[in-house]
Amino acid sequence: MPAPRPASAPSITLPELPVSARDSMTRVGDYELYRQYETVNVYRRGPGAKVELNRPDRLNAWSNQFALDLLAAIKEVTDSPEVRAVVVTGAGRAFSSGADLKEAANDRVDDLKDPDDSRAHVEARYAAELARIEARYAEDGVRGRAA
Repeated sequence: MPAPRPASAPSITLPELPVSARDSMTRVGDYELYRQYETVNVYRRGPGAKVELNRPDRLNAWSNQFALDLLAAIKEVTDSPEVRAVVVTGAGRAFSSGADLKEAANDRVDDLKDPDDSRAHVEARYAAELARIEARYAEDGVRGRAA
């Protein structure tokens, strides 16, 4: 608990600051829901798109349906020539906890692959799609990724 302020402490009044264009701009987080998949949401605002992993009850764990929805969402935003930037985020308190072990336990053991092969497959599949937006920037002379 903070110490009480002495009664003799002077109060400070700050001058009223002018409203600037920056103060009236729309926040970055003000995206509008564009499409809702079973486990992924796509939000759009101008040239920006936000792909939100939406399984917060399972800490956005990776499942078969999740993989299909995420790929469809990424293809959708990369197919749109208006989209210039994509943010991938997770709903709830985790971005993603990794594989959904409960679902994996129900899969046949023969169907499970080496984790290194799976990671390479995921990186190749999703990175290739997102690279299409980076290529669009390269045409305009803009280079680099945010992450």
